Amino acid sequence: MRLALADGAPVPGPVLRADLWPDDGASDTAVRVALTRARQQLGTEAIERRGNGYVLTGAELDAARFEQRLAAARDRGRPLDDRIATYTDALAMWSGRALEGFDGLGWASSHARRLDDLRELAVDEHIELALLTGAHERVLPDLRRAFEDDPLREQRAVLLATALYRSGRQAEALDVIDRTRRELRDQLGLGLSGATAELEHRILRHDPALAHVPVERVRVLAVDVEARVRAVTALLRAGVVDEAAVIVDAAEREARDAGDRRSLGNVLLARARLAAATGHDPHPHIDEARGIGRQIRSGELLAAAAITRFQAGVPSDKYDVMVEMTEPLELLPPTARERIDLLCAAAVIVAFIDASASADRLVMEAERTHERIGSPKSLAVLLVARSLVAAVRRDPDATLADDARRAYEVATASEDPRLVVIAIQALLRHHYTHGEIDAVDGLLPALEDAAGASFLSFGLVRAHLCRGMNALARGELDEVPGHVAAAADLGARLRTFAWAGAVRVQQLWLALERDERAVIGVVAAQQRAVGRHPVWTATCAVAGDDAAARDLVAECAGVQRDDSYWALLAIAAIAAAERRDAELGGWCAERLEVLGDCTVVVGLGSIVLGFAHHYLGLARVATGDLDLAARHFEQASELAERQGADLWQAHSDVELASVLASAGGDPARARELLHRWSSDADRLGWVWLGRRIREVRSELTG
Repeated sequence: MRLALADGAPVPGPVLRADLWPDDGASDTAVRVALTRARQQLGTEAIERRGNGYVLTGAELDAARFEQRLAAARDRGRPLDDRIATYTDALAMWSGRALEGFDGLGWASSHARRLDDLRELAVDEHIELALLTGAHERVLPDLRRAFEDDPLREQRAVLLATALYRSGRQAEALDVIDRTRRELRDQLGLGLSGATAELEHRILRHDPALAHVPVERVRVLAVDVEARVRAVTALLRAGVVDEAAVIVDAAEREARDAGDRRSLGNVLLARARLAAATGHDPHPHIDEARGIGRQIRSGELLAAAAITRFQAGVPSDKYDVMVEMTEPLELLPPTARERIDLLCAAAVIVAFIDASASADRLVMEAERTHERIGSPKSLAVLLVARSLVAAVRRDPDATLADDARRAYEVATASEDPRLVVIAIQALLRHHYTHGEIDAVDGLLPALEDAAGASFLSFGLVRAHLCRGMNALARGELDEVPGHVAAAADLGARLRTFAWAGAVRVQQLWLALERDERAVIGVVAAQQRAVGRHPVWTATCAVAGDDAAARDLVAECAGVQRDDSYWALLAIAAIAAAERRDAELGGWCAERLEVLGDCTVVVGLGSIVLGFAHHYLGLARVATGDLDLAARHFEQASELAERQGADLWQAHSDVELASVLASAGGDPARARELLHRWSSDADRLGWVWLGRRIREVRSELTG
């Protein structure tokens, strides 16, 4: 049974041993004996050794047959009577709970829960179709029993209340909803969903749309709604908004009148895309669609809601969004195409958060999906997931580089613009890790084309952010505000993922280069009051806040290694050098060492603060290790010059000049370095750098 439930994936011997004998620590011999006995019963060819595991071949489980029949029953292109009969056949296969006799075994419990949930969902779907035929009186006894079995299933309460209302029992229908309200509140601490509350209001006002809907109309409704949703997508892609709105209005009216929950969910997601395209808030429509998906436990609808959220922009906590992206995976078939879309989005989100359990699950799901689907698209998703997780974790760069390049090649060959957008994120991370700003520029036209074609509008915003970042690195400060403003405008209008934070940080970094410390202090203090992340404490310290500087080391203790962690190290190193804070400098240096010749990257390439060697040099200045600081500044300058990052190079050269200006240094070379950059600093508005040049000259003459 353990091999059968692996769905054709190899199960390693140690896993078999741990799963079959979780308590007594059986030996490898016990596994081999069990496999031999199984072959004797099933045939010598039934169990194959594949790689480092074992695979059961030719097995056909009742569970698989049930899922096949369930998939056929859900085919909306088939006649309604055929679908009802197929549901009846599928449910007739059941007697008792799934995998009875395997209680207490962890590997069986998750499969059993999934199958039991599928059965309960099939019961609801079967009854829902029967109600469409006008059989509300006939299904009432079975529906009552099913509701008593699980009064927390809100969709079942909706079906029972609807059947009771259509049978002329309004008071009983309202009692069912009220009982569900109490059960949800008392047992789960939840309230009714908006859809169930709306049904209660419709019953109270005797809404005529709750009456039985003719079967002839329902048979074509789902297919018709799906066609309309596709038409809306095509119209929005072409920019024809008014006609799309008319179609959405008509489709939503029909879906609500017919009581077709799945169709309504898909229409609501089309309305969300329409709202995003016209500058309105799409998230209430997505929330309602997601609520319907949870009610009817539809992995497909939950997946569509999650992807629409990602495309429209994520307004909530990134950890919540990661849950939303991965929640449907439990309800989707192993080979569902929606898994690829979800994993694409999750790969982007995981790069913004702590790469621990979320990252592990992402890579595991990507590997499992590719094993089962084995398509170029699933391969591209796996490569992107690996490369982005490796980037956040600072794993060996070869993994990041090879997987990122190959992911982009596979995605481009697939001609799927969504995959291209996601794969480019991995490449951007790779190029920015090495400060390769010219290579980033070369990717941006492809990013904009693919983002426009796939409705992944965060890609359009990211292109502007990357151009602003590259202009900063080159010292072209006059060009930065235009790119940042364009990113802010698009981000606000399209509500794209993580736009506000990226725009804010680029604005602050530009203000730092212009030496606008007061502006930085005000914004950083506001952010610190809201989120209290140490990165804002470090920014306050750079802006001149003595209290923040004193608090910084304590706040940094135990800080989470999310994507802002590296920015914290860099900004804290600036504060340490300016204040000659040896304790803070030592803390930064110890952690920055792991970056080697890489840059400090924040986000998916929205912000790159420069080569880590520069900030290591600042940290060593704080600790008084001037020879080591000089070597780091030299390395940072050479790396920046190689990439054409003039402003990064200028900062490293000026800080190197400061070290050389100290006692026992090289004053002549210090003057040469200062002379090299003084005219550019004045001409290009590098105010912070200009101030540092004057300070170092003062050291030389003082």
